[in-house]
Formats: sequence, structure tokens, C-alpha cells
Amino acid sequence: GTDHIDELKASPAVRDFAEFFNSDSVSRSPQYVQGAGPYRLVEWVTGDRIVLERKQDWWGDRLSDEYPQLIANPDRITYRIITNEPTAIAQLKSGDIDVMSDITPATFDKLLQSKMMRDSFKLVTAPSLAYNFVGFNMRDPRLRDARVRRAMAHLTDVSTIISRLMYDMAEPIVGPFHPSKRYYNDTLAPIEYAPARAIELLEQAGWRDTDGDGVRDKVVDGEQVAMELTYKYRTGAEVRRQIGELMRASFKQAGIALELIELESNKLSQERREGNFHLYSSMWTKQPAPDDPRQLWHSTMIASDFGYGTPETDALIDDIRSELDETRRNDLYRQLQEIIYRDQPYIFLFAPKERIAIHRRFGNADVTAVRPGYLERRFTFE
Repeated sequence: GTDHIDELKASPAVRDFAEFFNSDSVSRSPQYVQGAGPYRLVEWVTGDRIVLERKQDWWGDRLSDEYPQLIANPDRITYRIITNEPTAIAQLKSGDIDVMSDITPATFDKLLQSKMMRDSFKLVTAPSLAYNFVGFNMRDPRLRDARVRRAMAHLTDVSTIISRLMYDMAEPIVGPFHPSKRYYNDTLAPIEYAPARAIELLEQAGWRDTDGDGVRDKVVDGEQVAMELTYKYRTGAEVRRQIGELMRASFKQAGIALELIELESNKLSQERREGNFHLYSSMWTKQPAPDDPRQLWHSTMIASDFGYGTPETDALIDDIRSELDETRRNDLYRQLQEIIYRDQPYIFLFAPKERIAIHRRFGNADVTAVRPGYLERRFTFE
């Protein structure tokens, strides 16, 4: 019961174990990181590299002919951690890196124009089970009203984002499931870029510029509040920065002040968990299996840190998890998407294509929709 849980939380032994279990020594030390896969951790140097080595007499070797997903060819794999893309591209060109994914669209487009790169590398775009979004902190009084959130969606020019920033290497989305899924609700129309409609909705919601400073304001909970918001994104995420720049310009024309704040990944995740944000730009990656919406969208889950979740959506999510008939379950998925579409807790942007460079000396260099987009375990030397 609750008393027993509180007793465990107060226990010094339990607290000490939790601190040890969550420490870097456990999560990054070869002594503790084991697993049943074909590789063992040799080295993890923070901010520089992760080195894996193939196990001897791995159990999967006896089954790989029957189960190709168990194939593990390379004897050693080194993952280089390079946060600066120009540095990574320079090392790709010099041969210090064999494979690179998540190349920014602008850079990938330049690589495609280079005969030298085309001759040395397979430059491929592959479907990616992921989608980009801008999430709202619906606990903030400025963002409680669905009309305000829909207005901001109308101020986000997704078509321009896809054409100019993604170089058409993406497709628009309308909900939290990937367009490749059978239950994706394609009857919902993408929300158009419509600044005039956005201003109408802001006016209807009572947000007006009463003091003539160019920023809309309103009395909320007895206090005069200005529509001044932050947009937070991960350091190095160039496309997300550019999306923020476009949104800031269009928001300003509608009387909304938007400040862009760049944060390191860990700090950004902490800010999100603590609810210290207004708008948050990120991406969710998905799996080929049927989606379980509970972790992100159920109101009882700690991951629902955007403040969204209603009895109606919670009931649909619970039903999805227990419904065994695929046809009925897919209908529940579509109903959930309709409600999320109506309530606008996110601005759903696009499903990107992965952009990958793989050196031509590798064979079996197949691409996959699952991140990072390639299956390095199956690579062989040509």
C-alpha cells in the first residue's frame, strides 16, 4: 500500500541503492553493462566515443542463419560522438568516419551535389519512424485555451519548413502516430498556415494589445499577463533553431513575443520534466510495433509533462491497450487522434526522412526505418 511505498522511499538502504543504480559507473562501466546481445562494452568516454567488441561464442551465432536479425559481422564497432556537424563532415570526407546519419538536410543536399562524395559514399534517404513537433506547456495560463494553441499552429508554416528547411525530405503529419501505421488518421487535414485566422482566434480568446506595446495581454486569474513565451530546443539542433526563427517572426506579426533558448540535451530534458518551458521543440522516435500511447499521453504518467490528458483520452488509451481485435483497436487509435487534433497539445510538424552516408567499401549496408537508419551489425567489407 501507500504506507509501505513511503516507508521504502524513506529507507537509507533503498536510497543508496537507487543512487548507485542510477550512477554513471553502473550505466557506463564495462563491469556492469552486460546484456544478451552480440557485443560487450569495452569503453565509454563521455563526449568522445563508445567502443563495442564482439563476444566470443555468442549464443546467437548458432541461430543467425534462421534469424537474420541475429547477424553480427563486425568484430569491433566504435561510435564517435561529434556534436559539431562541420567537424563530423570533415572526418567523414577524410575517412575517419565510415557511417553518419542524421545529417542536416542542407548539408546532405550539398553532399549530393559532390561527385567525390557520391563516388565514395552511398548517400541515401530512408523512411524514419519518427516525427518532429512543438509541444505546449498546457499548465501555463497563457496556453490553457485550445483556441490559443490552434492560433499558434496557424502561425506555423509547415509547408515552408518542409520545403526550405527540410529540402522536401519530410512529409506533414497531423497526429502522434507515424503516417506509415495502418491506424494513422489521414482524414484529418493538415492545419494550414493562416495568420488572419490565428488573429481571429486570439481575439476570441480575449488576448488583445491593451497597452500598445505590440504584445497581446489579458487578465488571467486576476493578473495582467503578456503573451511572452519561450521556445526551447536542443543545442546543435539546427533545423529546430530555424523552425523557431520562422515561428518567432510570424508570432511577432500576430502580437506574440517568442524568445528562443538553446539548451544542452540533459538540461532541456530536465526543464521539460520540471515544466519550466512554454514551447518545446523536439522529436519522438517510434517502433514498428503498435503504439502504446500511455507513457506520453495518459494523464497519470510522469512523462505527460505537457499537462495534457482528459478522462476521455485516458479511457481511449486504456481501451487501446486491452483491445485484441485489430480493426476495433485501429478505430480507437483514430478516435484518439481526432481528440488530440482538436485539443492541439502539440504543433505536429513532419515525419522526416533519415539522411545517411555509408562508405561504399561496406556490403550489406541496408537501411531501415528504425533509428539510426542503418544496420551496422550486418555490414561486411566489399
